[in-house]
Amino acid sequence: REILEGKISLAPYELGNERACTYCVYKKVCGFDPAIPGCTVRILESLDKRQAMEKISGELERET
Repeated sequence: REILEGKISLAPYELGNERACTYCVYKKVCGFDPAIPGCTVRILESLDKRQAMEKISGELERET
């Protein structure tokens, strides 16, 4: 939804010791560097499948 609205800012995630940049094929060209002011990662909370589905369902209900 955000991409369709034109929001394309850099916002990689971090979940425990895992970072999105580890798997990203664009990391050499995107310019993201957490040492640069304003470059921050999104810290994700660890959820099991049930918790994730509840959160998704809640967000869908708020949109309608």
